[in-house]
Amino acid sequence: MAQSRRFNTVRFLLVTSVLLTVVSAIITYYNDQQRKRTTELVILTYKVIQASTTLFSDIKDMETGQRGFIVTGDSVFLESYNQEEKDIDPQLLLLTQLVSNNPRQLSVVNQHLVPILRQKRTEMDRSLLLFGHHGRDTASLYIATKIGKAHMDSIRYWINDLVDHENKLLESRNQHLENIYFFNDVVRFGSFGLIGITSLIALLTLQKKQKENELLFAALQKLNVELEQKVKERTRQLEEEKHHVEQLNNNLHQNLEEVKSLHEGLQQANLSLVRLNDEKNDFLGIATHD
Repeated sequence: MAQSRRFNTVRFLLVTSVLLTVVSAIITYYNDQQRKRTTELVILTYKVIQASTTLFSDIKDMETGQRGFIVTGDSVFLESYNQEEKDIDPQLLLLTQLVSNNPRQLSVVNQHLVPILRQKRTEMDRSLLLFGHHGRDTASLYIATKIGKAHMDSIRYWINDLVDHENKLLESRNQHLENIYFFNDVVRFGSFGLIGITSLIALLTLQKKQKENELLFAALQKLNVELEQKVKERTRQLEEEKHHVEQLNNNLHQNLEEVKSLHEGLQQANLSLVRLNDEKNDFLGIATHD
């Protein structure tokens, strides 16, 4: 009964270890998927911040080229202006794609940033047209109206709004990522600890069972030796009894032979007595007749 309970205990511990391993693997797999997804979101956040700052840098460089050309008339500034203008649309498209899964950010881009960028570019193109048709003074007066500054302030505001929101998302996602790593470590090390404990208990139980089996085996060997000795002793006794029985049989056979011999002698003696009696009777008959 005790052995049965011990066996059930070992089996329960081993099954528990297997279940803990499976559950740990499932939780670890789920956390790994969450970690990958969160890591992708963190990378996406960095890309949005980079695209936003790059877009703002491009529009600033574009404005610098515009104003440099109007102030100096040097075509090098105009080349910089044209180059930056070419980069604006691809960068804006990239930013739109990056925030496409975030309704709040997508709304800021489409409803605020895109219109103000369009106004800013129109304002800069108009200043260059004024410079070409009416000269530097007219273009400078147009710039002095601070329409461009108002546009830049609006662009800076909405870019900062995008970046601030992404930074908050970044902080939240990094915290979530840390929580995932922490929970993953807790589950992993906790599972390993429980598996180790259950395995140790199972090992100790098996060792105890092995010692008991060894003692039982030694006892069985001792009983087997004693049984063999008893069998040998009993065999020897049977052999002696068999030999004694054979001697008795031989003696009995000899006695039977002697009895048979005596019986035959008695028969001969009886025959002799009968013959002598017959002779006596014959002799008496003759004597009586004479």
